[in-house]
Amino acid sequence: MTERSDKRVRVKEMPDGKEKKRRAWVKPAAIVFFIILFLLTFFSNTIMNYSMAEVEMKKAKAGTISASIRGSGVVSASDTYDVTLRETREIEEVWITVGDTIEAGEILFILDDSEGTELKEAQAMLDDLELQYQEALLSADSSNYSAEKSNIAQLEQDLADAKRERSAYGSTSTTVSAATEAVRIANIEVDELTAKKTKLETELEALEEGDSGIGALKSQISQVSSELESADSKLRSTQSALENATNIAAADSAVKAAEQALSEANHALEEQIQTDTTQAAISDLNMDALLKKIEDQRETVAKLTEKSVGTELIAEYGGIVTAVNVKA
Repeated sequence: MTERSDKRVRVKEMPDGKEKKRRAWVKPAAIVFFIILFLLTFFSNTIMNYSMAEVEMKKAKAGTISASIRGSGVVSASDTYDVTLRETREIEEVWITVGDTIEAGEILFILDDSEGTELKEAQAMLDDLELQYQEALLSADSSNYSAEKSNIAQLEQDLADAKRERSAYGSTSTTVSAATEAVRIANIEVDELTAKKTKLETELEALEEGDSGIGALKSQISQVSSELESADSKLRSTQSALENATNIAAADSAVKAAEQALSEANHALEEQIQTDTTQAAISDLNMDALLKKIEDQRETVAKLTEKSVGTELIAEYGGIVTAVNVKA
């Protein structure tokens, strides 16, 4: 192998056998390359023809543009209006049929000239509310406590009578138990003296006239009789004291009982007034609520009455009748 060189490029010469092999595969490679290039060009044009929109070219000229659009569909009303009765009434005549074209103000139905069920029920409810209000007023007016005050006045009179009766007995330091004990002792003393006198009188009867002991015995009988009279007087006094003490005790008890009854009656009246005051406050709220219900119900009755006046049902809007669901 020899080398040649010049000032710019150094070339290394290949052996003759290898040069022939290189030239042998270049030609087939070039043929394959051109075939592939042809196929790619053909198919790319075909794909572009299918994918691209077809455009028809025409020369522009003066003319009129048409704004019409052609198509098919269903035409329906944008707004519908249902004619309904807000009360229960009978329909006597129907003046419309499906497909009719009507104007606002035309007669649709002729109604029975009678009150509807809703109006009757509303009026009955109003009557009931007004009755409840009147009963509540009567109940409030009856709370004047006349019976309670009359009872208290009677109890005050009973207390005054009891105090007056008590004052009639005066005052005493003797209790009933002490007076009872004094009466018991006085009775014993009277019984003893009575028995002694009886014994002496028996002894006197046993003596004969002229015995020396008669005078002394008579003198003893006289002394015992005097003591017995004093004991009887004392017994009566103690009995009177016992009766007075008993009456005073009973009068004191009557006064206390009358005072207790009067106090309880006054307390009961105060509690009743307090309870009724609270209930009255609640009742006022209930009365206000009841009045509000009555006012609302009156408005309802007025509206139903206004709607029930007349027998003609008038169309509020014009249009085409699409359905009639009632019959006379």
